[in-house]
Amino acid sequence: MPKRRYVLALAALALACRSHQQYVSADVASQPRLVSIGLDGFNSYLIDPRTETCLLMIRANGAFATPVSCALLKRNVPEAAAHITWVADAAPAAP
Repeated sequence: MPKRRYVLALAALALACRSHQQYVSADVASQPRLVSIGLDGFNSYLIDPRTETCLLMIRANGAFATPVSCALLKRNVPEAAAHITWVADAAPAAP
């Protein structure tokens, strides 16, 4: 009998959890897209304006991503500057 109660309790819990699920939808068509700036045939910078993050994507022996400073990327990579709008303009890089 205890096994039957256990199964019934699990079934009731599963139904209760399922009935409280909420689905969220978002309109991503109007949001800015990810920007990829190629360095060479394999590596690139990835800029995400929605989360205000910048990554260096390295594709050697698999794929690897590491965060980079968006401020430095904007200052030192002219192609990236137009896409990094959340960082204030700084002095140009030293020659």
